[in-house]
Amino acid sequence: NHLLTRGNVDGIISAALFLAKDPSTKVSFVPSGDMAVDVLRKDISSHEFYLVDLGLTPRLVKTLNDKSKTRQKVHYLDHHEQSDLQLRDLDDDLEGIVVQGVSAAGVAYDYLGLNAAHRHLVALADLIEYCPSPLLAEVEADSGTERMAEEERMMASAWRARVEDAGFRSTAARRLAVGRWPS
Repeated sequence: NHLLTRGNVDGIISAALFLAKDPSTKVSFVPSGDMAVDVLRKDISSHEFYLVDLGLTPRLVKTLNDKSKTRQKVHYLDHHEQSDLQLRDLDDDLEGIVVQGVSAAGVAYDYLGLNAAHRHLVALADLIEYCPSPLLAEVEADSGTERMAEEERMMASAWRARVEDAGFRSTAARRLAVGRWPS
């Protein structure tokens, strides 16, 4: 499996969820859907692709449709309005799920069917993405708004740090995959 996602907090938490499900998942962090096109075109060895938190663009739609015509499976998960509007342009062979009002991590969490060990991370992504989900309300009630605000501050500032992009994000995702708080 090869996961392509953004390198922001929502993407890092989404990667953590996929790694929790399957620690051998290959993860690539890209800044946009258009930047994912190059990664997708170069990867001919992966059998299954998951794209999370990458807004659909005409170029990405074409590439995903091309991939779906091969023996490689493609799953698209997102929460952006632009993706919802373009979802109909994806081939029927491709699995596409767009849910607005929650973070991309929230979409991935539901899709993967993970247990409660990672709900706090999804709530954190919902908080950072300004998605007042029921899960966020539950976790804030359990953990406290001060704890959530502190964890949000750590994650929001950490992902913007000027460090080697893929290494930092991969390490963070692997650590979060076991269900730890960022702190």
